Amino acid sequence: MHYSKNNIIVKIENSNPVEYAILNPITGSFDLMNQDEYTDLMRFKNNENTDNIDYEFVTYILERGYVFHNSGESP
Repeated sequence: MHYSKNNIIVKIENSNPVEYAILNPITGSFDLMNQDEYTDLMRFKNNENTDNIDYEFVTYILERGYVFHNSGESP
């Protein structure tokens, strides 16, 4: 899978527990994610092993356009 180069991620200041806002202006997606989800998403960005990432999370980030099956899909 390929991480979208259009993702913008910002750590929410003073959030407890830690949360991040993610925006993809091309797909129009905006979500909040916790530290575990952020860590998993960064594994896609860094081309690390993603085999044990929760299937539902992977399905969700695919639907939202934060990752793609192949680089040709990315806008």
